[in-house]
Formats: sequence, structure tokens, C-alpha cells
Amino acid sequence: MKRVTVVIPTYKPGEYLEDCVKSFARQTLDKNLFEVIIVLNGCRQPYDDYIAHLIDQYSDSLDVRMIHTDTAGVSNARNIGLEQSDADYVTFMDDDDWATDDYLALLLEKADNHSIVVTNMIDFSEVDGSQKKSWMAQAYENNKKRKNVTIMSARSFFSSACGKLLPREVIGNCRFNTNFKLGEDSLFMATISKNIQEIKLAEQNAVYMRRVRAKSAGRSKPKFMSRLANVSRQVGAYVSTYLKSPFKYNFLFFLSRIVAVIIRFK
Repeated sequence: MKRVTVVIPTYKPGEYLEDCVKSFARQTLDKNLFEVIIVLNGCRQPYDDYIAHLIDQYSDSLDVRMIHTDTAGVSNARNIGLEQSDADYVTFMDDDDWATDDYLALLLEKADNHSIVVTNMIDFSEVDGSQKKSWMAQAYENNKKRKNVTIMSARSFFSSACGKLLPREVIGNCRFNTNFKLGEDSLFMATISKNIQEIKLAEQNAVYMRRVRAKSAGRSKPKFMSRLANVSRQVGAYVSTYLKSPFKYNFLFFLSRIVAVIIRFK
């Protein structure tokens, strides 16, 4: 059976990283069928010791290793994970999130070399543990009702690289653009979209649990001029990507990505 690599970028991790690692130690999928690569980016100590302790603690039930890079940034960390993986499929997980026990097994159940498999996603509060549907959960429910999931009906899924199983054949030589600190997920997913033949939904029990933290980098809002510059560069990147393969990409999908960038700016 084919193998999966779980790539977890982490920067100055807190104790929440253990929740993430522990969730993969609990996976029902045979441990020989997947590996976990933790990419520590930026400061090495004292985080190196903390991660080494986690690896030692869960090594009996999990094939897990750590790679360190002095260069901070989630895109660079994910690219390193991609380069170090020789598995057939890759899935990304943020270090403060975690997965339900059947997550990998149910993803792999639907997998093939030319399709991406998308999971359900639930937000949970770090403060009181309360849960609510995320925008991905709404997209999941909407597409569950469809006989055919199209790139346009599933375009919300393409806003994040997490919560899905990506075949190496779909990823190809594409990598995350390290020039972006915001919107890098959407740009990466749009770039690989030309290689996706089908979008499949995993069973509902495969859930990506997304932690809502007030201080997490993905939820903090940059200053106006910084956002304006980033939006301009993102639009340029989408146009450039599309023009490289205009007959392979879906024009309406790329247009929707550009519109989404502009709307988020507001």
C-alpha cells in the first residue's frame, strides 16, 4: 500500500505541538504506512530539546523525525518537508492543530495519483474548547450534496493547503512561494490545480481540528500598506501563474482567486 508523509512546520512551538503529534500517534492507519516530518524553522533552542523529547516519547508508535532550518517561514518549512519526503502522498498540518484518529486511513481510502482528497474541518477554541463549523466545514457540507465536485464548487478548499491529501504526481515540481507570508496556501493550491483531475471528499469522520488562537500568525492582521503591497503581489503572481499554462488552468477559477484576494483586503 502507498505511504503518506505528514509535514508539520513549527516556529517557536508551545505545548500545543504535543497535541498535534499525539493525534498522529493515535492514528488507526498502520504506522508503517506514514511518517511525520516536523520542520523547526528559525530559533533552534530551546525548541530542539522539546521536540526531541516528543519524538522520543512517541517513537514507539510513530515514525517521526525533525528537520531544522535557520530560515523562518512556513512556506520554506513546507518546501523542506516536500523535498525530504519520498512518500506517494503528502498532507500538511499546522503545529497547533490536530487530526481525528481515522484521519489518515480515511484520506488514503479515497486516494489516487491524480485526485486530491479533502476532509471536514472543525474550529475549536483554545480558551474553552468549544467547537464550531469552519468555512471549510461549510464547503465540505455543500459539496457532499453534489454528485460531481468541480473546481469551482470546491474553490473554498483551495484557500488552504491543510486538510487534504495531495499526491506527489499532482504536486510535481511545484513549491510554496517563499516571497509571501500571507496567501501562500491559496497560491500553491492554484498552481497545482492544473494537475488535479478530480476532487474527492473523505468520509465525514476524517476531521481536521483547527485551533483558534488569538496570537497565531495566521489570524493576526498586518498593517494597511503591508496588506496593500501583498495584495498587489498576489494578484500579479496569480496572473503570472495562469499565463504560464493558460490552456491547462481554469480561467474562472483563477479569476475567483483574484477576486477573493481583493475581497479579503477590504
